Amino acid sequence: MRAYGDTDTEKRLIRINVKKSKKSGNRGEVLNTIIHETEHAKHPRLGERQTYKRTARLEKRLSRRKKQKYYNLIK
Repeated sequence: MRAYGDTDTEKRLIRINVKKSKKSGNRGEVLNTIIHETEHAKHPRLGERQTYKRTARLEKRLSRRKKQKYYNLIK
């Protein structure tokens, strides 16, 4: 996978390219990707630009506990 993440709405599957995200050395990058792809799954008709904006807003408002819940989604 070339991208940081991918969402398959038909299969209800979100894939995160953890290797690529970890290469950046920034744990926040992984969190951003998880939130971004989750937003794609929740709102499949939104465009990429709108999804980026929603992701940025959500990420700023998350508590530590909620951030940890997102990290726990990685299997």
